[in-house]
Amino acid sequence: MPWREIHRTENDNVEEKEMIKPALTLLVIVVLSVIPSQSAWTFPIGFSGHGGIGMGYYSMKELNDHINITGQTIHTSFPDLSNGINLKLEGRVWFFERFAITGGYEHYYGETEGATEEATLMFKAPANVYTVGGVLKVISFPVSVDLHIGGYVCFARSVYGTNEEGSRRLAEFKGNENGYQLFAEAATNFIRPLEFGIQLGYRGLKIKSFEDRYGDIAHFPTTRDRIQLDYSGVFFYVTAGFRI
Repeated sequence: MPWREIHRTENDNVEEKEMIKPALTLLVIVVLSVIPSQSAWTFPIGFSGHGGIGMGYYSMKELNDHINITGQTIHTSFPDLSNGINLKLEGRVWFFERFAITGGYEHYYGETEGATEEATLMFKAPANVYTVGGVLKVISFPVSVDLHIGGYVCFARSVYGTNEEGSRRLAEFKGNENGYQLFAEAATNFIRPLEFGIQLGYRGLKIKSFEDRYGDIAHFPTTRDRIQLDYSGVFFYVTAGFRI
């Protein structure tokens, strides 16, 4: 190969290398400028789970009317069954950190009793409740709390138990019903993945019919009205869990 051509080829290679250097420098600058915005981007789906303990305030008019009449008949005072401890477990699937689909389990405690000369009469009204619903993040305060609103559909299964008819064992009556919950909550966002919160809401849930062990509709002995348990009322929970 002639000397001039060899020299020209070497010069071309040097010029190409010189042209590549600015391009690489520009590429590095672009990558470095993009990395912060990419790190701020979050995966569109997240998960959270938490448990809670709180209190529910019930509207047990039919049951309390029966309890009061029973107390007057046997000259014993029974406290009204108007509230009970509530427990819950719940999981949520979050989309774009804004909206979540939820599924959960709750247990409502509720009982009252009174002592007579012969025995202690008990009225128990627990319920197992399964919930499905949604949660919306309304506003977020950085390094503080997120404010949410939400609602559930409730599927309740209750067993009403009492020994008022003289049996040592509680006579049990089973009932099922659906209802709803509406709530607002505040949850911490500064110690992720841990999350703590408080939830306040209203529950509309009344089980209007119970059956005895033979499958017959059950009635209160005093009023002859159907056994009904009304868990409707205000509730609150203190919650703790995680969010990823």
